[in-house]
Amino acid sequence: MKGKEVTPDAEKSWCGGPVNERSHSSRSQSLDRLSNPRKVRRMIRMKNPERFEPRSTLLRAIAVVLALVLALLAADWSASASSAPVHSKATGSALAKQLVARAQRPVSFTRPGPALHLTKAARTKLRGKMIYYVANGLNFPFTQALLSGFRQAAGLVGVRIVAVDGAGQASQASRLIDQGVARKAAIIVIQSFPANQLTAAIQDAKRARIPVIEEFEADPQRPPPSERAIGVSATSTFCYSCAGRQVADLAVANLGTKVNAVVFNVPEIGVSSLERDGFTREMKLLCPTCKVSSVDAPLATWNTQLGKLTSSVLQRDQSVNFLFPLFDSMIAIMKPSILSANAQNRVKIGSYNATLPAMQELKVGNTVIGDVGGMNAWVGWGTMDQVLRLLTGRTPVPNENVPNRTFTKTNIGSVNLKQNETTWYGAVRFRAKYRRLWGLG
Repeated sequence: MKGKEVTPDAEKSWCGGPVNERSHSSRSQSLDRLSNPRKVRRMIRMKNPERFEPRSTLLRAIAVVLALVLALLAADWSASASSAPVHSKATGSALAKQLVARAQRPVSFTRPGPALHLTKAARTKLRGKMIYYVANGLNFPFTQALLSGFRQAAGLVGVRIVAVDGAGQASQASRLIDQGVARKAAIIVIQSFPANQLTAAIQDAKRARIPVIEEFEADPQRPPPSERAIGVSATSTFCYSCAGRQVADLAVANLGTKVNAVVFNVPEIGVSSLERDGFTREMKLLCPTCKVSSVDAPLATWNTQLGKLTSSVLQRDQSVNFLFPLFDSMIAIMKPSILSANAQNRVKIGSYNATLPAMQELKVGNTVIGDVGGMNAWVGWGTMDQVLRLLTGRTPVPNENVPNRTFTKTNIGSVNLKQNETTWYGAVRFRAKYRRLWGLG
């Protein structure tokens, strides 16, 4: 199925928590009614028939202004409602199954913001500029996939990407930011490093009038005031709390009201809390009687301690039946411990990232019941969209709308894992959509 482009204010959703259908419908109808100037004038006439004068320029102007204001409110509410799932009277496992069914669909492109329409003169000014990309694990497959998309998009306007590796160390990342400043980068991008650990270096970039874009430290949003103050100009990221909710939907859809889940938290990765909290909140909404607990699995100890931690969790509570390692690269380390505990039939796994080994396990095994993922290359194009907005004097957008997709036994058969990951999400032509947005094709 070919991906369909939708506008930012369309009520299109790929994540969220349950909402009240009746309140959604009535409020939406009210806002729609009030956003029509003719209907506004009709309402004024009904309330004040003796005062209404159809030819009154003043009244007509008031009606139009009121309609515009209410239309903006309607658009704003619609945008917030777009993070909500299927509107349904179903509850519990029935609702969870509906949410999973929707999240399994091929993704679509939602325009992140106003078109840029880069002129020939603008493209000439962009050509030759250099973007300094400070990675946090340059050789990780997801980083390479992201950079592939970023470089492909940058090449359209002759912008050069220089990628360097902070390798998990804030001190090294700070030095590399300063290096980017010294090399007169046009933009500096930091990947998965908390801005508050790089304050001095980011402030150096700000003093040099070099915008900084932050990746993967929060859900999609404009940088908070504290980060804008030090020099973070824009963000580019996935919705991690959405991923947590989608994994919770998987758990309840498959196990009903008997879920006893353990989250394997990775405390030193900033977005871990977003995934964990999204999962916990969704579980409370879908199944208040289900159990959820959390254990810390520090990244540095995965190879030596994660297997032991898994064994301990399964031995301590024989009723545990769902494991949520926040990142699916943890699954391969955990699986031997599950087999050793003879728990492969009672324990199910849901996770996030949709990397190849986990997707292969989902396709052929019976322990992994679902994996949620988003296109890394798409984030690369989204980051380039923010770059172009900043370099052409436009306002960065709060959300590049990079969607997640839930993979399960139901749809994994239609996915060719031998092909590039960009084919796993459906026939969405996100590259062509971005080119059109930029006026390049």
